[in-house]
Amino acid sequence: MNKVMNAKRANWVKTMVLALIAEEMANPMTVGAIAVGRQVSVMYLDTENPKIGVAKCNPTDTFDLETGLAIAYARANGKYVPDYVLNDGTPFKNIGVGTKFTHKGKTYIKVDDKNALCYDDYRTYTSDGTEYVEIIAD
Repeated sequence: MNKVMNAKRANWVKTMVLALIAEEMANPMTVGAIAVGRQVSVMYLDTENPKIGVAKCNPTDTFDLETGLAIAYARANGKYVPDYVLNDGTPFKNIGVGTKFTHKGKTYIKVDDKNALCYDDYRTYTSDGTEYVEIIAD
């Protein structure tokens, strides 16, 4: 990843983490986060509108708590997680056929070396193998 993308990623992570901290401080009884192993969860325990966001670190990546918190916070709040944040994932060409993954916010399953089927709209996604994807651990 180049310097510009690293800076954008660091800025996005910092913004999301600071927003989470502010919400936790304002609502300490209903907003919280927990990390277990390589998974981070952010929870809103409000009885009227409970929410949860989860970030799982790919086994091939280096675990970073702040990035996990930022991704989980964004997911809990329905915010888009930019590709430049997730691109520490695995290149499409390096995942096995039958592997579930996310790319640009959609869930796919790899069906052959160049194609994946989207669970959201049942369209075929074709890759040249260089895109980074986030593997979904079962």
